Amino acid sequence: DLIAGLQGTPQPGGQWTDVSGSGGLQAGLLNTTFTGAGTFTYRYEVNVPSCGTASALVELVVHGSVETSEPVRLCNTVDRTYTVSFTLTGGDASSYAVTGTEGTLVDGAFTSAPIPTSAAFEAFAQDAFACSLIRIVATSPCTFEDDVFVPQSFTPNGDGANDRFIIPGIEGYPANTITIFNRWGGKVFEGAGNDKEALTGYIYLNR
Repeated sequence: DLIAGLQGTPQPGGQWTDVSGSGGLQAGLLNTTFTGAGTFTYRYEVNVPSCGTASALVELVVHGSVETSEPVRLCNTVDRTYTVSFTLTGGDASSYAVTGTEGTLVDGAFTSAPIPTSAAFEAFAQDAFACSLIRIVATSPCTFEDDVFVPQSFTPNGDGANDRFIIPGIEGYPANTITIFNRWGGKVFEGAGNDKEALTGYIYLNR
């Protein structure tokens, strides 16, 4: 109801005019479903006998909903992870927010942190006006026979090649258990719930 936008105690019985031609005004009621996003102006005019005509303007800002592009998935075959990226448009660009996952959001472009191929992606996009909450889901574009790759050996000789024992994809299984034996059958490592970086550091220090 645009009367509220006039504030004070406006005299009833006046006439509304859709100055901007928004197409959503019927009498004093505005249906923003028909206006789209934008800034619109409406005039209220009252003709009082013996006093003449008085008018006032109401300016209304309609914020549109946030929209997102189709997610783009990129596979990292070395680490056995993937990333998801998409772009936000519409709404209030200064207050874009993506929740539900880790990643970076710069000028409306979001890129997720690396995701294990065994895990699905889910995120939610919106702005400060919260006209809509968009859910984005995706699965890994990678295709492997096994989500986890276990190398058969490594060479910790400091030459920068295969110095550390890395198991790509293991971080996707936080309940894992690992036991490593040397060539003579002696146990050199045993642990549970390791991500690949923690495992890498331990094996490197105990080579």
